[in-house]
Amino acid sequence: MMLLFSQFCDKTWTVNLVSFGLYHTSEVGREDVKVFGWVSRVSDWGGPWSALREWVRGLLHFGVGLAAWFVLHPFYQNDETVTWSIVIVGGIFLLVEGVRIAVKKSRGTVWFTRLLKWLNHGIAERLFVRESEKHGLTTTIQTVLGCALAWWIGPRWVCALGGLLLGLCDPLAKLGLRWWIYRFPNGKSLGGTLFGVSGGVVACATVVVTQQFIPLFPAHLGVGHITAVYAVGVVSAPVLELIGGKWDNFLIVAGSVSLMTLTSWCLLA
Repeated sequence: MMLLFSQFCDKTWTVNLVSFGLYHTSEVGREDVKVFGWVSRVSDWGGPWSALREWVRGLLHFGVGLAAWFVLHPFYQNDETVTWSIVIVGGIFLLVEGVRIAVKKSRGTVWFTRLLKWLNHGIAERLFVRESEKHGLTTTIQTVLGCALAWWIGPRWVCALGGLLLGLCDPLAKLGLRWWIYRFPNGKSLGGTLFGVSGGVVACATVVVTQQFIPLFPAHLGVGHITAVYAVGVVSAPVLELIGGKWDNFLIVAGSVSLMTLTSWCLLA
């Protein structure tokens, strides 16, 4: 069963992935990928599985950002719950990463080891793990560390925005692979940065408008204060994603929260 599935995945087939918004056709000498009509060539993304992987990671980023907003925001949970949530989630991710790396390097032949190897190669490495991450930790640990540091540094309403910006800036920056405008030496693009800024502006504007109807922020903070702090986050998060390299997820959260917290202190002084 596992062998048949592996052979099925490794051969060239026509795959219709409607639920992901991706349609991939493979023929002899030609491979095309269409993602809502945006991406026309598989070489733009690095391969058919790489294309799907980047979209899955983008959706996970967005989900993590929304989850961080709901968990970190003062309107929803108390401080102790947030602290334990970060510790437990971080511990689970670290355990999973450790098992994945150990299984990758293991030469065991018992059925359980073979099952874990199949799950790692057939699912994790195809849908979540990039080529550069196969023998080491993924960016998930960076995200957890960034959220933990942000939680220690800034107030909760600022931390919530840091998580939301992480969920928006990184996935939207991937659109720069198509509309890159200008490509920097580190492989990042001006187009991706602009997409990240645009997404942050829309998200922050929505939050500020919602504040007029639902009390999401401390009562002593005015709309002008919140808008100014959020403006710093909207600008800094895409820039940190641009210059962060392999640690961009960590810098988006920890860096933007640090700058927003500093801005808030200066405005209150």
